[in-house]
This record gives sequence, structure tokens and C-alpha cells, in this order.
Amino acid sequence: MDQHDPETKTGARAYSDPEVEIVLHVGVHCTDDEMLIWSLRRDKDMLEGMEIGVPRRRFFTSILREFTTERLKGAHAGLDDQEELFRRLIGTERRERLIFSYDSFLGAPDRVWGERTLYPQAGRKTSHLRNLFPDNEAEFLCAVKNPVTFMADLYRKVNGHGSFDEFVGQVDLARFRWSDVIARMHEATPDAPITVWAHEDTPFVWGKVLRAAAGIEPEHEMTGRFDVARSIMTDEGAAAFDAYIAQKPPADDRQAAQVVEIFLDRFARPADVEESLTPSALSDDAIDTLTDLYEEDLERIAGLPGVTLLSP
Repeated sequence: MDQHDPETKTGARAYSDPEVEIVLHVGVHCTDDEMLIWSLRRDKDMLEGMEIGVPRRRFFTSILREFTTERLKGAHAGLDDQEELFRRLIGTERRERLIFSYDSFLGAPDRVWGERTLYPQAGRKTSHLRNLFPDNEAEFLCAVKNPVTFMADLYRKVNGHGSFDEFVGQVDLARFRWSDVIARMHEATPDAPITVWAHEDTPFVWGKVLRAAAGIEPEHEMTGRFDVARSIMTDEGAAAFDAYIAQKPPADDRQAAQVVEIFLDRFARPADVEESLTPSALSDDAIDTLTDLYEEDLERIAGLPGVTLLSP
């Protein structure tokens, strides 16, 4: 692999490079977990050939946290800080694009709801992350999720005591708007584009998500583009799906989504497409209303400046 030589680079920079594009996948919780990292790393050789780095979480989370919370505290990184940051992140490896994925970038799971709003620190956190790389182009990736299923999964993730009803009772679901979170992110970092997708669409748009993260064109087929779809199929279904795809590769994203839909209709594991945990205080009509509000919110997100909403 090509490497920079710190002794021969021009100016005062030896490690930091303003030409490196920075991608920050900020979750959210209970959506993709670490799937983005692992799906991208299935094409490790191809991405490294394109000088795209996808570091694992354990190699960067403590470093970024140190710079955002202890050293810079939201301020723009000066040249010395940029130099140290890049040195510790990638050393002398040459990279044109760096992809960081961590679902707590916007806050810890137990701080998702506060100050009567969702992810109250979203604007501040994205600003702090952006300021780590003030001389680089940066962009954010983010999934969103139906409020009812999101709260159910978040309860499983963080709650050690108390009932689910008590947990949900802390949240005003009528005020639950992902568009507010995305808008605050954009306001805090107006020069950083944001790519968003609905978690419910993930099996159908995962190839688009991977390409958006890597910044590559549709002609590059990503090995992990069907990882999410396969993960929620039965073993029998996944085997049949693989055989079908090998025999009849989809011509484009739309055709791929259609094939995924057909196989999920037949082979999806029920536990992965149905949420049995719902607040007893919510009637079926109330849940339907919240879902309708979520669909409207997705339309609102699609219209926000600086935002691209991926759809099947």
C-alpha cells in the first residue's frame, strides 16, 4: 500500500490531509448496530485499492471521544491537533476517504430522550465531530425508525429495571420527530450533507447505503449489499436467495429490491419483522396514528435542506 512519507510532505502537515473525505455514520441506536462496518469490510481489498478506510470501532471511539470531550470541547481543531488526530487514527497510511460508524455519536442510549426532545445533544455532538476535521469535507449518515419499535428496542438495550410502560411513559410520543433531530444536525453543520434512510427500508436499500458511505457509483457492486436482507431470512430462505441471485443477478437497485421483497414475503423470520413488545397504554389505533406520523415525518426529512433520503 502506498504510504505518505512525513519527511517529504509539503508545509507543516505530515499526517493530516485536507483532501481526505470524512464520513460519520451516527446510528441511530437500535438500527444498524455494527452492520455497516462489517458489510463494508467484506470489500476490504476493493476499498483499500480505492484508498477508503473503514476502521473498526475499537480503533477510533476512544480517540475521537478524547478530542471532542477532553481536548477541544467543541472548538475547531488546529493544525497541531489535526496532525495528532490523523497520526493516531491512520498513521502514514494513505486514505482518500475515512468512514467512522458508531451509534452513540449523538449520545449514549440512556440519553436519547431529554429536555422534552429526541436526542437533545444531536446538534452539539455533530458540531463537535465536524470540528475535529475543519479542513476536510465531511458528511453524515443516519437511519431512523418507527417510534414504537424504536422505543421497544431501546428498552431492551438500556433498561435494567421497571416496566416497558414506565419506560415509554418518560417520552412524549406525540412529539417524537426524527425530522427535528436531522434539522438540528444540519443547522449545526450546514456544510456537511446528511444521508438518511428508514430502518424499515434497510433490507431494500442496503446497497445504496454502502455506496453512499464509500462514495462510489452504482456500477460497483458491494459484496455485502444483501447482508441485512439475508440476516432476517430463514436459513432455507437465505440459501434459496443466494442460489437465485447467483443465477439471475439483479440488473439494478430497483430490481434487487423487488427480489428481496419477494424472498422476505416468503422466508422472513417472524421474530425479525414483528414487534411483540408494545405499550399497553397504546391502542392499535394509537399505534397506527404514530406510524402515520412517522411516514409524514419521513416526507418532511426528504424535504430538508442538505438531506438525501434513500428509498427503495
